[in-house]
Amino acid sequence: MLSESSEHYESSSNVIALYRRVPNDQKGLEEFEIDLEGSHRQYISSFFGRRRPKASPRIRAIATEICLVSTIFILPNAAAATMAYFYVFSQLDPTSQISAALHATRVSWLVFQIALPLVCICASLANLLLLIVGVKYIARSVLLMFLALIVACIPLWCPYVVEAAMRLELWNNVCNGYDANIFVQAVHYNSAGFSYAQFPDTMMAGAKWQIYQNVQGIYEFGPVDGASSEITYNFRNDTYILQQGQGTGNGHLTDDDSPLSFPAFGLYSNGSWIRSCSAPAVNLYNNATGNIVVKTGLSAYTDCSKMEICAMTGGGLEGVLLAVGRILIALEQAAQCCTRTKYS
Repeated sequence: MLSESSEHYESSSNVIALYRRVPNDQKGLEEFEIDLEGSHRQYISSFFGRRRPKASPRIRAIATEICLVSTIFILPNAAAATMAYFYVFSQLDPTSQISAALHATRVSWLVFQIALPLVCICASLANLLLLIVGVKYIARSVLLMFLALIVACIPLWCPYVVEAAMRLELWNNVCNGYDANIFVQAVHYNSAGFSYAQFPDTMMAGAKWQIYQNVQGIYEFGPVDGASSEITYNFRNDTYILQQGQGTGNGHLTDDDSPLSFPAFGLYSNGSWIRSCSAPAVNLYNNATGNIVVKTGLSAYTDCSKMEICAMTGGGLEGVLLAVGRILIALEQAAQCCTRTKYS
């Protein structure tokens, strides 16, 4: 029997058990265990923990500031710059895939027009916050505060100013390298009369042709001072007819959801060319050479019912005139939509 001060030891490979009788308690034993394996694990953990590099408070503060600046300043400006690029590029290159995507439906273009200024306002507010802090730190100046306001609002006004300036420059040069620059104007929501195409002196001796409907769904295209039309577009059965003046012929018209093409004249295009509530945009290629024969230019900055059409006349006038008339019909239909909000 163990005495009150006696101790008893038991050991195994990983655990040492220690027993000691509790005083005044014949049946009570106090038990202690030393876990050698656990101690070993704790030692290893402590060993590697002492050698793990610890981030200093200064490094953490710098990382936090970088994340904060990125969230408040860089991300809104990056989003505004990306959307501004899409806007300017789509407006200056109507035949691009970006323009086709943005103008796929009226809703898609409306959503983009609402989202662009909202994102630019967020970026401008972030810039203003940062610049105001900087101005107060450098010097309390009204002039510097005014300059900070102008600089901060660059994302808000820059896309529209850049687009207007570049459009003004391109308007007079978009048809460089082509034989003819044809100006077309469609009847819009608040106007009366006929849609017309004004040819340059280098084509059709500067004649002016108009397009009109005598019967619903049937358009006539010919000289303003002519007794009869030269081309008939019949959308009731999707056909066209060239009269004697341009060489008698007829063919089928493609629907609005299909690429514009006139196989009889070897002209074809790729992708959609009808823009929802916006001017049509198309490049017509020569099937034999692959060169562009007819290309839509830019619409006027303040009036979507006006547009330029660039043309090469070396391969003959019939296909070009046929294409110009068809584009003018599409422009007339778009102008009824895109000018409605302006004049209503």
